[in-house]
Amino acid sequence: MNPSFTIRVSCFLLLALFFYTGISKLFQHDVFLYSLHKVVFLRYGAASLSYIVPLTELLVALLLFFPRTQYYGLQISLVLLSVFTVYLLLMLLFVADLPCSCGGVLSKMSWQQHVWFNLFFIVLNIAGLYSFRKTSYV
Repeated sequence: MNPSFTIRVSCFLLLALFFYTGISKLFQHDVFLYSLHKVVFLRYGAASLSYIVPLTELLVALLLFFPRTQYYGLQISLVLLSVFTVYLLLMLLFVADLPCSCGGVLSKMSWQQHVWFNLFFIVLNIAGLYSFRKTSYV
């Protein structure tokens, strides 16, 4: 497959994901904050996280938009997706009452579906980074 095409597709889909999740968390801020407060180990940082997470997601979307910053956007999005996926797995393993802190359509997914969803985007992200290396854009 053409590396430039892979880069464009992965950046577009990740941009859409991070823009959507960031905006939905800000527009439903009270719901997002409430769900963060329900997680014992996040409770004390919930107020800060309720702004840091969506603003970081929007920053990543912005980085993925501009060709000059897409590589950095892909790197940061891979870190975010990995952290979110580890968080999901830890919650599945150790928490009985699972609060959903996702916004919009994503809140309709089960936690297991969300893990698979994230893994798909992690693979897509890695494909984008690999394609950057193949084209020597970096």
